[in-house]
Amino acid sequence: MRQPLTVLLAVLILASNGLFQGVQAESDSKLIEKARAEYAKGDYEKAIALLQEDMKNNPEDGTTHFYLGLVKKEMGEDLPALDELELAARLLPAETLAAYTKQALDTAKAGQTKTGLKTLPLPPKPKDWWQSVQESFDLSKPFQMPDMMAGFDEMYRQAKKMVKGQDKARKRGGSYQSWAAKTMSMADIQDLVRKSKVINPDRWASHPDGLQSFRQTPPDSPAWDYWINRYKRSFQYILMSHLAKEGEVNPYGSVACIFSIDNKGNLRGHIYASTASQRLNRCLLKTIRELNHSRVLEFPRGAKISGYNFQMKWDFGKLLRFIAYVRAVKKRQAELLAQQEAEAKLMAKKALEAKLLAQKKKAAALARQKRLALLKKKQALEAQYERKAEVAGLVLPAPKPVELKARQMTLADVPFSENLPEVEGDPFSTIDDATIMRWPDVNR
Repeated sequence: MRQPLTVLLAVLILASNGLFQGVQAESDSKLIEKARAEYAKGDYEKAIALLQEDMKNNPEDGTTHFYLGLVKKEMGEDLPALDELELAARLLPAETLAAYTKQALDTAKAGQTKTGLKTLPLPPKPKDWWQSVQESFDLSKPFQMPDMMAGFDEMYRQAKKMVKGQDKARKRGGSYQSWAAKTMSMADIQDLVRKSKVINPDRWASHPDGLQSFRQTPPDSPAWDYWINRYKRSFQYILMSHLAKEGEVNPYGSVACIFSIDNKGNLRGHIYASTASQRLNRCLLKTIRELNHSRVLEFPRGAKISGYNFQMKWDFGKLLRFIAYVRAVKKRQAELLAQQEAEAKLMAKKALEAKLLAQKKKAAALARQKRLALLKKKQALEAQYERKAEVAGLVLPAPKPVELKARQMTLADVPFSENLPEVEGDPFSTIDDATIMRWPDVNR
Protein backbone atom coordinates (compact mmCIF):
# COMPACT_ATOMS: atom_id res chain seq x y z
CA MET A 1 0.00 0.00 0.00
CA ARG A 2 2.93 2.35 0.52
CA GLN A 3 3.86 2.61 -3.17
CA PRO A 4 0.34 3.55 -4.48
CA LEU A 5 0.05 6.16 -1.70
CA THR A 6 3.40 7.63 -2.71
CA VAL A 7 2.28 7.78 -6.33
CA LEU A 8 -0.99 9.50 -5.37
CA LEU A 9 0.84 12.07 -3.24
CA ALA A 10 3.26 12.76 -6.09
CA VAL A 11 0.35 13.29 -8.50
CA LEU A 12 -1.38 15.54 -5.96
CA ILE A 13 1.76 17.65 -5.52
CA LEU A 14 2.22 17.98 -9.27
CA ALA A 15 -1.45 18.84 -9.76
CA SER A 16 -1.38 21.54 -7.08
CA ASN A 17 1.93 22.85 -8.42
CA GLY A 18 0.52 23.10 -11.95
CA LEU A 19 -2.63 24.75 -10.59
CA PHE A 20 -0.62 27.40 -8.75
CA GLN A 21 1.49 28.16 -11.81
CA GLY A 22 -1.62 28.25 -14.00
CA VAL A 23 -3.23 30.85 -11.76
CA GLN A 24 -0.02 32.84 -11.71
CA ALA A 25 0.27 32.72 -15.51
CA GLU A 26 -3.39 33.65 -15.93
CA SER A 27 -3.18 36.68 -13.64
CA ASP A 28 -4.56 39.71 -15.45
CA SER A 29 -2.18 42.54 -14.55
CA LYS A 30 -2.94 46.21 -15.04
CA LEU A 31 -0.31 46.48 -17.75
CA ILE A 32 -1.92 43.64 -19.71
CA GLU A 33 -5.33 45.28 -19.34
CA LYS A 34 -3.89 48.53 -20.70
CA ALA A 35 -2.23 46.61 -23.55
CA ARG A 36 -5.56 44.97 -24.42
CA ALA A 37 -7.20 48.41 -24.48
CA GLU A 38 -4.52 49.87 -26.76
CA TYR A 39 -4.81 46.84 -29.05
CA ALA A 40 -8.57 47.36 -29.30
CA LYS A 41 -7.92 50.99 -30.33
CA GLY A 42 -5.49 49.82 -33.00
CA ASP A 43 -2.43 51.39 -31.36
CA TYR A 44 -0.16 48.34 -31.64
CA GLU A 45 3.03 50.21 -30.82
CA LYS A 46 1.71 51.20 -27.39
CA ALA A 47 0.37 47.69 -26.83
CA ILE A 48 3.82 46.20 -27.55
CA ALA A 49 5.51 48.72 -25.24
CA LEU A 50 3.14 47.82 -22.39
CA LEU A 51 3.59 44.09 -22.93
CA GLN A 52 7.37 44.46 -22.97
CA GLU A 53 7.12 46.46 -19.75
CA ASP A 54 5.14 43.63 -18.17
CA MET A 55 7.66 41.10 -19.48
CA LYS A 56 10.47 42.74 -17.52
CA ASN A 57 8.78 41.71 -14.28
CA ASN A 58 7.27 38.45 -15.57
CA PRO A 59 9.63 37.01 -18.21
CA GLU A 60 8.07 33.55 -17.87
CA ASP A 61 4.45 34.68 -18.18
CA GLY A 62 3.08 32.78 -21.18
CA THR A 63 0.05 35.08 -21.41
CA THR A 64 2.28 38.07 -22.11
CA HIS A 65 4.16 36.17 -24.81
CA PHE A 66 0.87 35.02 -26.36
CA TYR A 67 -0.50 38.57 -26.50
CA LEU A 68 2.81 39.88 -27.84
CA GLY A 69 2.70 37.27 -30.60
CA LEU A 70 -0.82 38.27 -31.62
CA VAL A 71 0.08 41.97 -31.72
CA LYS A 72 3.21 41.35 -33.80
CA LYS A 73 1.22 39.14 -36.15
CA GLU A 74 -1.26 41.98 -36.63
CA MET A 75 1.66 44.26 -37.51
CA GLY A 76 2.91 41.80 -40.15
CA GLU A 77 6.00 40.66 -38.21
CA ASP A 78 5.39 36.96 -38.78
CA LEU A 79 8.70 35.45 -37.69
CA PRO A 80 8.99 37.42 -34.40
CA ALA A 81 5.31 36.69 -33.78
CA LEU A 82 5.89 32.97 -34.28
CA ASP A 83 8.76 33.03 -31.77
CA GLU A 84 6.48 34.60 -29.17
CA LEU A 85 3.59 32.22 -29.86
CA GLU A 86 5.94 29.23 -29.77
CA LEU A 87 7.32 30.36 -26.42
CA ALA A 88 3.78 30.87 -25.10
CA ALA A 89 2.91 27.33 -26.15
CA ARG A 90 5.81 26.06 -24.06
CA LEU A 91 5.07 28.20 -21.00
CA LEU A 92 1.28 28.09 -20.72
CA PRO A 93 -0.63 25.16 -19.21
CA ALA A 94 -2.39 22.99 -21.79
CA GLU A 95 -5.94 24.03 -20.86
CA THR A 96 -5.01 27.74 -20.87
CA LEU A 97 -3.32 27.45 -24.25
CA ALA A 98 -6.31 25.58 -25.67
CA ALA A 99 -8.67 28.29 -24.40
CA TYR A 100 -6.53 31.09 -25.83
CA THR A 101 -6.20 29.54 -29.27
CA LYS A 102 -9.93 28.76 -29.40
CA GLN A 103 -10.79 32.37 -28.58
CA ALA A 104 -8.27 33.64 -31.13
CA LEU A 105 -9.73 31.37 -33.83
CA ASP A 106 -13.30 32.37 -32.96
CA THR A 107 -12.36 36.07 -33.11
CA ALA A 108 -10.62 35.62 -36.47
CA LYS A 109 -13.62 33.70 -37.80
CA ALA A 110 -16.08 36.34 -36.65
CA GLY A 111 -13.90 39.05 -38.18
CA GLN A 112 -14.98 41.78 -35.77
CA THR A 113 -16.38 42.07 -32.27
CA LYS A 114 -19.69 43.64 -31.32
CA THR A 115 -17.99 47.02 -30.90
CA GLY A 116 -16.45 46.75 -34.36
CA LEU A 117 -12.91 46.60 -32.99
CA LYS A 118 -10.50 43.71 -32.62
CA THR A 119 -9.65 42.51 -29.16
CA LEU A 120 -7.21 40.16 -27.51
CA PRO A 121 -8.71 37.00 -25.97
CA LEU A 122 -9.46 37.13 -22.27
CA PRO A 123 -7.49 34.84 -19.96
CA PRO A 124 -9.61 31.82 -18.96
CA LYS A 125 -10.86 31.67 -15.41
CA PRO A 126 -8.63 29.55 -13.17
CA LYS A 127 -10.08 26.35 -11.78
CA ASP A 128 -10.55 26.04 -8.07
CA TRP A 129 -8.38 23.64 -6.12
CA TRP A 130 -11.11 21.04 -5.52
CA GLN A 131 -12.07 20.91 -9.22
CA SER A 132 -8.47 20.20 -10.20
CA VAL A 133 -8.22 17.43 -7.59
CA GLN A 134 -11.47 15.88 -8.84
CA GLU A 135 -10.18 15.94 -12.41
CA SER A 136 -6.88 14.40 -11.30
CA PHE A 137 -8.67 11.59 -9.37
CA ASP A 138 -11.80 10.91 -11.39
CA LEU A 139 -13.25 7.86 -9.70
CA SER A 140 -15.70 7.30 -12.56
CA LYS A 141 -12.78 6.24 -14.77
CA PRO A 142 -10.57 3.17 -14.23
CA PHE A 143 -7.39 4.03 -12.36
CA GLN A 144 -4.32 4.37 -14.60
CA MET A 145 -0.74 4.56 -13.47
CA PRO A 146 0.37 8.19 -13.94
CA ASP A 147 3.15 8.94 -16.39
CA MET A 148 5.95 9.57 -13.90
CA MET A 149 8.39 10.45 -16.68
CA ALA A 150 5.98 13.16 -17.76
CA GLY A 151 6.05 14.48 -14.20
CA PHE A 152 9.83 14.51 -14.17
CA ASP A 153 9.84 16.31 -17.53
CA GLU A 154 7.46 18.91 -16.13
CA MET A 155 9.50 19.43 -12.97
CA TYR A 156 12.67 19.78 -15.05
CA ARG A 157 11.00 22.29 -17.35
CA GLN A 158 9.68 24.37 -14.47
CA ALA A 159 13.06 24.34 -12.71
CA LYS A 160 14.76 25.43 -15.92
CA LYS A 161 12.25 28.25 -16.31
CA MET A 162 12.81 29.52 -12.80
CA VAL A 163 16.60 29.58 -13.06
CA LYS A 164 17.32 30.32 -16.69
CA GLY A 165 14.52 32.84 -17.17
CA GLN A 166 15.60 35.01 -14.25
CA ASP A 167 19.29 34.81 -15.21
CA LYS A 168 18.57 35.88 -18.76
CA ALA A 169 16.36 38.75 -17.64
CA ARG A 170 19.04 40.01 -15.25
CA LYS A 171 21.84 39.77 -17.80
CA ARG A 172 19.86 41.77 -20.31
CA GLY A 173 18.89 44.39 -17.77
CA GLY A 174 15.26 43.38 -17.85
CA SER A 175 14.84 43.52 -21.64
CA TYR A 176 13.73 39.94 -22.11
CA GLN A 177 14.17 38.22 -25.47
CA SER A 178 12.75 34.99 -26.85
CA TRP A 179 15.89 33.00 -26.13
CA ALA A 180 13.99 29.81 -25.35
CA ALA A 181 12.26 29.76 -28.74
CA LYS A 182 15.55 29.04 -30.52
CA THR A 183 16.32 25.69 -28.91
CA MET A 184 14.16 22.97 -27.44
CA SER A 185 14.94 20.35 -24.81
CA MET A 186 13.53 16.84 -24.62
CA ALA A 187 11.29 17.96 -21.74
CA ASP A 188 9.82 20.80 -23.82
CA ILE A 189 9.27 18.52 -26.81
CA GLN A 190 7.45 15.97 -24.66
CA ASP A 191 5.41 18.78 -23.13
CA LEU A 192 4.32 19.95 -26.60
CA VAL A 193 3.44 16.38 -27.60
CA ARG A 194 1.10 16.20 -24.59
CA LYS A 195 -0.35 19.66 -25.26
CA SER A 196 -1.00 18.79 -28.90
CA LYS A 197 -3.88 16.60 -27.73
CA VAL A 198 -5.86 19.72 -26.74
CA ILE A 199 -4.52 22.49 -29.03
CA ASN A 200 -7.05 22.70 -31.89
CA PRO A 201 -6.96 18.95 -32.64
CA ASP A 202 -9.59 19.31 -35.37
CA ARG A 203 -7.77 22.00 -37.34
CA TRP A 204 -4.12 21.62 -36.45
CA ALA A 205 -3.62 17.83 -36.37
CA SER A 206 -2.65 15.76 -39.40
CA HIS A 207 -4.32 12.57 -38.09
CA PRO A 208 -7.11 11.99 -35.56
CA ASP A 209 -5.04 9.51 -33.52
CA GLY A 210 -2.53 12.24 -32.69
CA LEU A 211 1.19 12.13 -31.98
CA GLN A 212 3.11 9.36 -30.29
CA SER A 213 5.51 10.20 -27.49
CA PHE A 214 9.08 8.93 -27.81
CA ARG A 215 11.87 9.69 -25.34
CA GLN A 216 14.49 8.68 -27.86
CA THR A 217 16.62 10.59 -30.32
CA PRO A 218 18.63 9.43 -33.34
CA PRO A 219 22.40 9.28 -32.88
CA ASP A 220 24.79 11.69 -34.54
CA SER A 221 25.81 9.68 -37.59
CA PRO A 222 26.18 10.22 -41.36
CA ALA A 223 23.27 7.87 -42.00
CA TRP A 224 20.88 9.89 -39.83
CA ASP A 225 22.19 13.20 -41.19
CA TYR A 226 21.39 11.90 -44.67
CA TRP A 227 17.92 10.77 -43.53
CA ILE A 228 17.08 14.19 -42.06
CA ASN A 229 18.31 16.13 -45.10
CA ARG A 230 16.37 13.85 -47.45
CA TYR A 231 13.25 14.23 -45.32
CA LYS A 232 13.43 18.05 -45.36
CA ARG A 233 13.87 18.20 -49.13
CA SER A 234 11.11 15.67 -49.73
CA PHE A 235 8.76 17.57 -47.44
CA GLN A 236 9.47 20.84 -49.26
CA TYR A 237 8.82 19.21 -52.64
CA ILE A 238 5.27 18.21 -51.68
CA LEU A 239 4.59 21.37 -49.67
CA MET A 240 5.69 23.76 -52.43
CA SER A 241 3.60 21.84 -54.95
CA HIS A 242 0.48 22.39 -52.84
CA LEU A 243 1.34 26.05 -52.25
CA ALA A 244 1.77 26.60 -55.99
CA LYS A 245 -1.61 25.01 -56.68
CA GLU A 246 -3.38 26.95 -53.91
CA GLY A 247 -2.19 30.35 -55.17
CA GLU A 248 -2.53 32.04 -51.79
CA VAL A 249 -3.28 35.77 -52.14
CA ASN A 250 -1.55 36.69 -48.88
CA PRO A 251 1.68 34.67 -49.04
CA TYR A 252 2.94 35.59 -45.57
CA GLY A 253 2.88 33.55 -42.41
CA SER A 254 4.99 31.21 -40.33
CA VAL A 255 4.24 27.89 -38.67
CA ALA A 256 5.85 25.71 -35.99
CA CYS A 257 4.95 22.03 -35.98
CA ILE A 258 5.75 19.10 -33.70
CA PHE A 259 6.20 15.63 -35.27
CA SER A 260 6.36 11.99 -34.30
CA ILE A 261 7.76 9.24 -36.52
CA ASP A 262 8.17 5.55 -35.72
CA ASN A 263 10.17 2.78 -37.36
CA LYS A 264 7.07 1.62 -39.27
CA GLY A 265 6.78 4.89 -41.19
CA ASN A 266 3.85 6.34 -39.22
CA LEU A 267 4.29 10.11 -39.56
CA ARG A 268 2.14 12.40 -37.44
CA GLY A 269 2.26 16.18 -37.14
CA HIS A 270 0.53 18.85 -35.09
CA ILE A 271 0.77 22.63 -35.48
CA TYR A 272 1.28 24.33 -32.13
CA ALA A 273 1.99 27.93 -33.23
CA SER A 274 0.98 29.66 -36.45
CA THR A 275 0.64 33.12 -37.96
CA ALA A 276 -0.44 31.72 -41.34
CA SER A 277 -3.89 31.43 -42.86
CA GLN A 278 -6.01 28.30 -42.60
CA ARG A 279 -5.31 27.59 -46.26
CA LEU A 280 -1.55 27.49 -45.70
CA ASN A 281 -2.01 25.38 -42.57
CA ARG A 282 -4.08 22.91 -44.59
CA CYS A 283 -1.29 22.65 -47.16
CA LEU A 284 1.12 21.73 -44.39
CA LEU A 285 -1.18 19.09 -42.88
CA LYS A 286 -1.95 17.67 -46.32
CA THR A 287 1.78 17.29 -46.94
CA ILE A 288 2.19 15.33 -43.71
CA ARG A 289 -0.62 12.98 -44.69
CA GLU A 290 0.83 12.40 -48.16
CA LEU A 291 4.28 11.61 -46.75
CA ASN A 292 2.84 9.10 -44.29
CA HIS A 293 4.44 5.66 -44.94
CA SER A 294 6.63 7.05 -47.72
CA ARG A 295 9.88 5.23 -48.47
CA VAL A 296 11.83 8.36 -47.43
CA LEU A 297 10.65 7.72 -43.85
CA GLU A 298 12.39 4.35 -43.56
CA PHE A 299 14.96 4.51 -40.77
CA PRO A 300 18.62 3.84 -41.62
CA ARG A 301 19.62 0.19 -41.54
CA GLY A 302 20.47 -0.96 -38.05
CA ALA A 303 18.62 1.92 -36.33
CA LYS A 304 18.23 1.19 -32.62
CA ILE A 305 15.37 3.57 -31.84
CA SER A 306 11.68 2.79 -32.25
CA GLY A 307 10.77 6.41 -32.97
CA TYR A 308 11.37 9.99 -31.98
CA ASN A 309 9.78 13.45 -31.79
CA PHE A 310 11.09 16.60 -33.47
CA GLN A 311 9.90 20.05 -34.47
CA MET A 312 10.24 22.16 -37.61
CA LYS A 313 9.38 25.71 -38.69
CA TRP A 314 8.36 27.17 -42.02
CA ASP A 315 8.30 30.68 -43.40
CA PHE A 316 5.54 30.48 -45.99
CA GLY A 317 6.38 33.93 -47.33
CA LYS A 318 9.90 32.78 -48.08
CA LEU A 319 8.70 29.57 -49.71
CA LEU A 320 6.11 31.33 -51.85
CA ARG A 321 8.59 34.01 -52.87
CA PHE A 322 10.89 31.22 -53.99
CA ILE A 323 8.04 29.71 -56.00
CA ALA A 324 7.45 33.11 -57.65
CA TYR A 325 11.18 33.37 -58.38
CA VAL A 326 11.23 29.91 -59.94
CA ARG A 327 8.21 30.80 -62.04
CA ALA A 328 9.87 34.02 -63.22
CA VAL A 329 13.08 32.18 -64.12
CA LYS A 330 11.18 29.45 -65.94
CA LYS A 331 9.20 32.11 -67.80
CA ARG A 332 12.44 33.86 -68.77
CA GLN A 333 13.93 30.56 -69.87
CA ALA A 334 10.85 29.91 -72.01
CA GLU A 335 11.15 33.38 -73.55
CA LEU A 336 14.84 32.80 -74.34
CA LEU A 337 14.04 29.41 -75.85
CA ALA A 338 11.27 30.96 -77.96
CA GLN A 339 13.69 33.69 -79.05
CA GLN A 340 16.33 31.11 -79.99
CA GLU A 341 13.76 29.12 -81.94
CA ALA A 342 12.63 32.27 -83.76
CA GLU A 343 16.24 33.13 -84.62
CA ALA A 344 16.86 29.59 -85.81
CA LYS A 345 13.76 29.74 -88.01
CA LEU A 346 14.90 33.08 -89.44
CA MET A 347 18.35 31.68 -90.20
CA ALA A 348 16.80 28.61 -91.82
CA LYS A 349 14.53 30.86 -93.89
CA LYS A 350 17.49 32.98 -95.03
CA ALA A 351 19.49 29.87 -95.85
CA LEU A 352 16.61 28.52 -97.94
CA GLU A 353 16.23 31.83 -99.72
CA ALA A 354 19.98 31.90 -100.43
CA LYS A 355 19.79 28.34 -101.76
CA LEU A 356 16.88 29.19 -104.04
CA LEU A 357 18.70 32.31 -105.23
CA ALA A 358 21.80 30.23 -106.05
CA GLN A 359 19.66 27.75 -107.98
CA LYS A 360 18.09 30.60 -109.94
CA LYS A 361 21.52 32.03 -110.71
CA LYS A 362 22.74 28.65 -111.85
CA ALA A 363 19.71 28.21 -114.10
CA ALA A 364 20.25 31.69 -115.50
CA ALA A 365 23.93 30.92 -116.17
CA LEU A 366 22.97 27.73 -118.04
CA ALA A 367 20.44 29.67 -120.04
CA ARG A 368 23.10 32.23 -120.93
CA GLN A 369 25.49 29.47 -121.98
CA LYS A 370 22.84 28.04 -124.31
CA ARG A 371 22.14 31.41 -125.77
CA LEU A 372 25.89 31.99 -126.35
CA ALA A 373 26.21 28.64 -128.06
CA LEU A 374 23.34 29.47 -130.37
CA LEU A 375 24.85 32.86 -130.99
CA LYS A 376 28.22 31.33 -131.98
CA LYS A 377 26.51 29.04 -134.44
CA LYS A 378 24.72 31.97 -135.90
CA GLN A 379 27.96 33.92 -136.11
CA ALA A 380 29.62 31.05 -137.96
CA LEU A 381 26.83 31.05 -140.52
CA GLU A 382 27.01 34.78 -140.88
CA ALA A 383 30.83 35.10 -141.25
CA GLN A 384 30.51 38.33 -143.18
CA TYR A 385 29.15 39.99 -140.14
CA GLU A 386 31.32 40.79 -137.10
CA ARG A 387 29.58 41.44 -133.90
CA LYS A 388 30.72 41.94 -130.35
CA ALA A 389 28.62 41.47 -127.26
CA GLU A 390 29.38 42.35 -123.70
CA VAL A 391 27.68 40.72 -120.77
CA ALA A 392 27.62 42.51 -117.42
CA GLY A 393 26.67 40.66 -114.28
CA LEU A 394 26.94 40.90 -110.54
CA VAL A 395 28.42 37.87 -108.84
CA LEU A 396 27.33 37.59 -105.22
CA PRO A 397 29.50 35.72 -102.76
CA ALA A 398 28.12 32.61 -101.15
CA PRO A 399 26.07 33.52 -98.03
CA LYS A 400 27.75 32.75 -94.73
CA PRO A 401 25.34 31.82 -91.94
CA VAL A 402 25.94 33.85 -88.78
CA GLU A 403 25.91 31.79 -85.58
CA LEU A 404 24.07 33.53 -82.73
CA LYS A 405 25.41 32.36 -79.40
CA ALA A 406 22.88 32.35 -76.56
CA ARG A 407 23.44 31.02 -73.08
CA GLN A 408 20.41 29.36 -71.55
CA MET A 409 19.76 30.21 -67.92
CA THR A 410 19.76 27.34 -65.44
CA LEU A 411 18.46 27.09 -61.90
CA ALA A 412 19.05 24.28 -59.42
CA ASP A 413 15.57 24.68 -58.00
CA VAL A 414 13.06 22.30 -56.52
CA PRO A 415 11.15 21.00 -59.58
CA PHE A 416 7.73 21.44 -58.04
CA SER A 417 4.74 20.71 -60.21
CA GLU A 418 1.56 22.73 -60.06
CA ASN A 419 -0.25 19.71 -61.51
CA LEU A 420 0.98 17.25 -58.89
CA PRO A 421 -1.55 14.39 -59.00
CA GLU A 422 -3.39 13.31 -55.88
CA VAL A 423 -1.80 9.92 -55.29
CA GLU A 424 -2.85 7.26 -52.85
CA GLY A 425 0.58 5.69 -52.66
CA ASP A 426 4.09 6.98 -52.11
CA PRO A 427 4.82 10.16 -54.15
CA PHE A 428 8.55 9.29 -54.06
CA SER A 429 8.26 5.75 -55.36
CA THR A 430 9.56 6.90 -58.77
CA ILE A 431 12.00 9.61 -57.57
CA ASP A 432 15.44 8.38 -56.58
CA ASP A 433 17.51 9.68 -53.66
CA ALA A 434 20.14 11.28 -55.91
CA THR A 435 17.46 13.53 -57.42
CA ILE A 436 16.04 14.45 -54.03
CA MET A 437 19.44 15.35 -52.58
CA ARG A 438 20.15 17.70 -55.50
CA TRP A 439 17.23 19.88 -54.42
CA PRO A 440 18.22 22.81 -52.18
CA ASP A 441 17.01 23.29 -48.64
CA VAL A 442 14.93 26.39 -49.32
CA ASN A 443 13.56 27.21 -45.88
CA ARG A 444 16.77 28.22 -44.08
